[in-house]
Amino acid sequence: MFSKYSATFALLAYGKVSAINLEREPLLTWAPSNKKSHPVDYFVPNFGVDSEIRASQKNLAASEKRLNHKIVVSDKKPAGHPVDYYVPNFGTDSDILRTQKNLANAESSTNHKWVVAEKKAAGHPVDYFVPNFGADSDILSTQKVLADTE
Repeated sequence: MFSKYSATFALLAYGKVSAINLEREPLLTWAPSNKKSHPVDYFVPNFGVDSEIRASQKNLAASEKRLNHKIVVSDKKPAGHPVDYYVPNFGTDSDILRTQKNLANAESSTNHKWVVAEKKAAGHPVDYFVPNFGADSDILSTQKVLADTE
C-alpha cells in the first residue's frame, strides 16, 4: 500500500516534529508586531466640495426657502416609545361575536357540532425505500486508478 518513499518521508517528518522545543509557553512570549500593512499619514489634496454635494445643498436651500421651513438635524438620541401604558378593554370584537353566533346557528340547523382537528406538522419523510444501483461510475474509476497506482 505505501511505497518505500512514503515510509521514508513519514520517518523524516516524524523526526522533524519530535525535534521541536515544547518547553516554552508560546502565548506568554508572543508580542504583536508593529508592521504597517498600508501607508498612513500621507498627503491628501483638497479639491473642494464635490459638485453633487454642492447641488444637494443648493436644492435644500431652495426647498427651505419655498416652504418657509428650516430643516434642523440633531444628533440627539430620540426618546424611546412609550411602554407600560393602559390598554382599554372594549370586550369581544363585533366580528368575532357575529362569527360565533353564525357558527351556533349553523350547528343547530344541521344538528352537527363542528370540531376543529389540529393537524401535526408533516415533517420530512423518513424510513422510505432507497434502491441500490451499485457504486457510482466515478467511484469505480477512482478505485481502479488507486489500485493501479499501488
